[in-house]
Amino acid sequence: MQKDNAGFTLVELLIASTILVIVLVVIYSGFRTGVFGSRDIAHTVDLHQAAMEALERINIDLRNSFIYTKKNTKFFGDKEHMSFLSLTDKFSEDGNSPEYCFISYELDNGKLIRAVRKNKASLDETADAERDELADGVEDLTFSYGISSSDAKEILWKESLEGSSAVPFLIQVRLALRNGKAQSVFERNVALPLSGISL
Repeated sequence: MQKDNAGFTLVELLIASTILVIVLVVIYSGFRTGVFGSRDIAHTVDLHQAAMEALERINIDLRNSFIYTKKNTKFFGDKEHMSFLSLTDKFSEDGNSPEYCFISYELDNGKLIRAVRKNKASLDETADAERDELADGVEDLTFSYGISSSDAKEILWKESLEGSSAVPFLIQVRLALRNGKAQSVFERNVALPLSGISL
C-alpha cells in the first residue's frame, strides 16, 4: 500500500520561497528605478525651466536697456552684480505703455534676485526697490562684459565695467543651478542695443 503525500517537502518549499524572493526583488528594483528615475527627470526639467525663465527675463531687460547720458550711463556691472536703466511694459485697462526703471540683478543666499525701482524712483538711489526671486538653488551667477577693441576687430571680455570708457555691446550671463541631484550650468550671450557706444 502506497502512502498519499498531499503536502510539500522542505526542499520544494525552499525552492518556491527562493523563486518568490527573486521575483519580488526584481519587481522592487524595477519599481525603485522607475520612481527615482522619474524624480530625477522631474528635477532636471524643473531646473531647465527655471533657468530658461530667468535667462529670458534678463535678456528682455537688457534688450530694452538704454543709457542715461553719455557722461553718466547708469550702467554698472561687475562679476556678480549688474544694474542698468531699462523699459518695461506697464499693463492697464487702457492698454500697455512703457515705463522706465532701474533694474539690478544679484545673487542673494542661493537666490537670483531682480530688484526694480520704477519711474521717478528709478534715479533715486535711496528709494526702495521691488525685489523678485527669479530662481532658487543658484550655485553661481557670473556676468562678463564684451567691449569692442579700439580697432573694432575683436571682443575684449571684462569682469567689471569700473573705469571703462564704453558701454558693453555684449553681455555673457552664466547661471549654475541645482535642484536635488540635478545640476546644470547655463550660459547666454545678450547683444545690447547700445552697441559699444564710446563715451
